Amino acid sequence: LAQKKRGDLLNPLETQFWLGNIPGKTLHSKLLNKLTTDIKDGRLAPGSMLPGSRFFAKQRGVNRKIVQQVYEELEVQ
Repeated sequence: LAQKKRGDLLNPLETQFWLGNIPGKTLHSKLLNKLTTDIKDGRLAPGSMLPGSRFFAKQRGVNRKIVQQVYEELEVQ
């Protein structure tokens, strides 16, 4: 993949690659499973700050509303 600058969007193929092996039928469930797994595996510390929803959505090429919903579910868990 080409070198990305901060804030560059992933194209849909890159987004699929990033979440491709994550279980789930929808983008929402894949993203939730990815972040949950990263927390459980220690790649993200429990209680650590995640990037803002706008930045994260733009960086990963996903809809901001999905990111907000996933963040809200993580808070409840």
